[in-house]
Amino acid sequence: MQSIKSIFPMSLAIGALLMSSFNLVAEESSAVLKPKAPYVPVAPLLPPTFLSESWKQPPVLGQRPASQDAVSSSKLELGLYGKDAKNIQL
Repeated sequence: MQSIKSIFPMSLAIGALLMSSFNLVAEESSAVLKPKAPYVPVAPLLPPTFLSESWKQPPVLGQRPASQDAVSSSKLELGLYGKDAKNIQL
């Protein structure tokens, strides 16, 4: 017959093994039961606007070519570059 001193460590190890396997099963089942939160996209953080310019409204409605006359501030120069610069409309 085995003594209690040799059976106790074995039973302690078996108990610990059973408890750890029970925890793994419990974690897996709780992960399955919990619905995931829906994905919500986050808007990118943009720097504050330090310059804003509005265009002068023409007396005639409709599109017109962009020109220096359409800029409201006389201190701001309008520069259009490229081969299609003359085709820019306001």
